Amino acid sequence: MQRVELSKNVNLHVHPCKKFKDVTMEMNCALPIEETGATSLVLAFLLDDVCNSIRLKQEVAKICDDLYGAEFEVNEVSKGFSGILKFTIRCIDGRYVSEKDLLEKQVFLMHAFMMDPYFVDGLFYGPLFEEGKKKALTAISMALDDAPSVVLEEAMALYGSTLAKRCLPSVDDVMAVTNEDVVALYQKCMRECCIDFFVLGNVVEDEVVRLFQKMFVFEDRDASLKMYTASHKEGYVEKVMEKKLSQSSVCLLYEDGIAYTDEDVVALMLMNGMLGGLPTSLLFQVIREEKSLCYTIGSENYIYDGVIQIGYECEKKQIEPIFALVQEQIAVLQKGKFSEELFEMTKKMYKSSWRGSSDFASSMIWDDYRSRILGYEDSIETMCKKMDAVTREDVMRVSQRLVLKVKCMLVEKEEL
Repeated sequence: MQRVELSKNVNLHVHPCKKFKDVTMEMNCALPIEETGATSLVLAFLLDDVCNSIRLKQEVAKICDDLYGAEFEVNEVSKGFSGILKFTIRCIDGRYVSEKDLLEKQVFLMHAFMMDPYFVDGLFYGPLFEEGKKKALTAISMALDDAPSVVLEEAMALYGSTLAKRCLPSVDDVMAVTNEDVVALYQKCMRECCIDFFVLGNVVEDEVVRLFQKMFVFEDRDASLKMYTASHKEGYVEKVMEKKLSQSSVCLLYEDGIAYTDEDVVALMLMNGMLGGLPTSLLFQVIREEKSLCYTIGSENYIYDGVIQIGYECEKKQIEPIFALVQEQIAVLQKGKFSEELFEMTKKMYKSSWRGSSDFASSMIWDDYRSRILGYEDSIETMCKKMDAVTREDVMRVSQRLVLKVKCMLVEKEEL
């Protein structure tokens, strides 16, 4: 993979790869997590719609059709300390359609949408801005349409740190966003933040570099890029909320104190898979399959925050019995009383999943981006070798670091 500095803290990464029939281009703009929220959510919708040179949605659709079904999207992804404004465009490799300038058209389309927004008198076009706010409100409403999402958001807010900063904005927050706010954030992205372009596909590196150097001109910027942390919260907090529901939902947040760059991070991944991250896990097999106490249960490793999240849905009367069983399964890992079969099977499943992810361009680009952030290669094969080296004692050690910090419950409201 070739890396070219377009300007200070603006980089182009070209990854030639013959396994895909598409060429995928991605632009990642890293914002400090404090800069994300309602304004960045609205901005993503504004950049995803039209641009100054293509002002009608019908024109956008026609251009994508002319590019043999090109697809593009703009979204916001939050991880650890960073919120990433991500623009992705996928277009068929020109070799399959005998069109030599298809790559140039793809680069032009990325430039049009990211560098030339639909501004009128220095602001986003009024109707476009209002539509972007409506889309943001709809997205929030849809995200909070189920109990697990509601209880997770509340648990993250109670925990604080980077998790609280990644909570969805409120309706009032979105309504308060002004056109000036969004323009200011867009300008900050283009002038002050770390930007990384990725091009993955069967491309000629020098040709990609030539096109990007021709079309994308940026000012140097002094910016830093950090994503991972090991969060810490003082004390323990518990909260119960009530709502008319068919079943209750519970979210538990455990600190593990492990940052992504720690040596124990792969052991932590394995431990999470054994605990609740996979269908073969203790939580799923013991609590759901054997005892049939809940509808769903599982764990998720917030690996860039140093937090393990456990969530389950059940009848209200089963909340505490299940909680006790969760603690028991954690103790099983801490004391090393898990089977060799579970240990080896979980290793095998993770390695298979990681290797399978190389069949997706988005996963390969994320691997490249993560390596860029870390400053060293963090490839799939490197991770697989580290996974092979994890011992039972490693799993015991990282599980012993789990400390419950938040217990949040959304329970069925009893009729009077």
